[in-house]
Amino acid sequence: QTQRLLQEATMSSLWCSGTGDVIEDWCRCDSTAFGADGLPTCAPLPQPVLRLSTVHEPSSNLVVLEWEHSEPPIGVQIVDYLIRQEKVTDRMDHSKVETETVLSFVDDIISGAKAPCAMPSQVPDKQLTTISLIIRCLEPDTIYMFTLWGVDNTGRRSRPSDVIVKTPCPVVDDVKAQGHGRRIHKSQRWLQKTQRNSRQDLQSLQWLHQWKGATDCLQHPSGSGFSHFAPSPLPL
Repeated sequence: QTQRLLQEATMSSLWCSGTGDVIEDWCRCDSTAFGADGLPTCAPLPQPVLRLSTVHEPSSNLVVLEWEHSEPPIGVQIVDYLIRQEKVTDRMDHSKVETETVLSFVDDIISGAKAPCAMPSQVPDKQLTTISLIIRCLEPDTIYMFTLWGVDNTGRRSRPSDVIVKTPCPVVDDVKAQGHGRRIHKSQRWLQKTQRNSRQDLQSLQWLHQWKGATDCLQHPSGSGFSHFAPSPLPL
């Protein structure tokens, strides 16, 4: 009996912050472990870390974002991600932004119907844990902020993760655009075929890479290259 109670207490401390009981692969939270919104808080919710693709540079009208899909074996099941896109309206003060869209990765982006300017390039499977997302329809020579949240099966959101990026003028990436164009055609054909099949299991899908090239830079045609700002500080 003592050994069983010790084991239960250890499991509770390890997976449920000591304020709940482990039941199979989930946490049954104590009555004191609920937030003001009525959602359980005993199982820690992992925070995804958003980043720019380490392989594909931003072009004048698209960026490729990445993050790792991870969840503990007990306590939390990540079922969706929310992605917010904002345009920075003051180049000297990145806190001044204009929200353009907030999308559900599962309901809006994978379906393709509600997010024509966003497309999954890679989603996790048994071998890979990286999610790669192509965002297009951006304006050249413009600063954008992207924010990511993980969402669990109770509706809780993780702490946000931010990335700020400045798109270049197409003058400097016309050659890149040609490669993007070829890859985007392959991605679109594969996406159309996959969308006709099941999209119920996020971890069962695999996608191709890349998206689209540049448009005319109506302002600041002399721009060169792109700027990648470090993620903004996260709340403790």
